[in-house]
Amino acid sequence: MQILINLKNLLISPRFQSFYWRTGGMAVISFLNLISENIADVGLPVWAVALVGLLSGEITKGITNYLNNKPMGFAPKKYD
Repeated sequence: MQILINLKNLLISPRFQSFYWRTGGMAVISFLNLISENIADVGLPVWAVALVGLLSGEITKGITNYLNNKPMGFAPKKYD
């Protein structure tokens, strides 16, 4: 039972939540590219889809941090 609790805690950790946001942003951009290729011949090259997908992931992460009142940008260094 402890294994399931540890797995649940891992899947809801901030690191995985960030991964979910970035993956979602990439999926949306890829889906929009797929639609644009099927509608007309205005599809983006593969490198542009990857770049825009990564940028959308960062933007959604920033929006999430802003909505959760988390600091933006790099975290300050902690000195012991």
